[in-house]
Amino acid sequence: MPRVRTLPADVDLLAMHRLAPARWPLLLESVAGGNARWDLLFATDATGLRLDVDGITRDLQGNALAGNFLDLLDAAWHGAGPTRRAEDGLPFHGGWALYLGYELADRIEPGLHLPGLPADAVCAMATRVPAALVYDHERERCFLSFEADAADCVPEIERVVSECPAPDEDDALAAIGPATIVEQDPQAFRTAVLRAQDHISRGDIYQANLSRGWQVKFERADPLGLYESLRRANPAPFAVYATLPGMILLSSSPERLVRVGAGLIETRPIAYARAAWYAGCGSLRAPGTARQRQGARRTCHADRPGAQRPRADLHRRKRGSQ
Repeated sequence: MPRVRTLPADVDLLAMHRLAPARWPLLLESVAGGNARWDLLFATDATGLRLDVDGITRDLQGNALAGNFLDLLDAAWHGAGPTRRAEDGLPFHGGWALYLGYELADRIEPGLHLPGLPADAVCAMATRVPAALVYDHERERCFLSFEADAADCVPEIERVVSECPAPDEDDALAAIGPATIVEQDPQAFRTAVLRAQDHISRGDIYQANLSRGWQVKFERADPLGLYESLRRANPAPFAVYATLPGMILLSSSPERLVRVGAGLIETRPIAYARAAWYAGCGSLRAPGTARQRQGARRTCHADRPGAQRPRADLHRRKRGSQ
């Protein structure tokens, strides 16, 4: 049975991450409030899986594993057993944290041919999360939620929380040095627009959301300082700071992609987005009939080759508890 401890309400979750990013690698924040209520800082136990660009699935210590990422994750999830929820209103009581790149799609749909990732990138990662710090903006209270098997780590977590210093935002911002901005070639973007228009006119796709990519190269930069600057300049209800193998992910989004509750999975994506600049714009064509696409228009942009029916619309589909 999961357990909960009440913590001081002024715990700074970002400062906790700064103290031990390997221990607390993933922060989800509701910086702007509004339609989001919770901040969560996940504590890992250093176990999990990662799928690298070479197609090999490894554990988080770098040891290669036999089998594909999704099958191994499914087996590990079933092996750990379901997480029992407590009737305390908190959104998390232990489980897994997942990072799933768009490139994982070609492991499911063999007909896809997506541009490759950089050599040091991670395609997907799953890590066990036996404990989390949970801040409730509505009640202005902070909690430590943990699985029963993780009870031994609680005294150490409480000690670190009590000693955690308040962050110095001026120092963080001072760590950001001069930068050079590199934009995508305008002609490459124009070519992608013309290609998208051609596919739309032929019925291959019904829309394409294109934008010009840009990269910023800093002479010096503290990623946490960048995140603090981002959440100050663009506060959002769904902000993320994640330390992943080979990269750090920063996000500031108005969009809740998935919501789970009372046996219902609800998705409300604003738009499909995938970075493709580093490997060229690639092909936008994907097989499937216009009728099939019309039935699945809010779930995906195209169906599998030879599909006999449209995809189930996950925006309205009820799911049983797993």
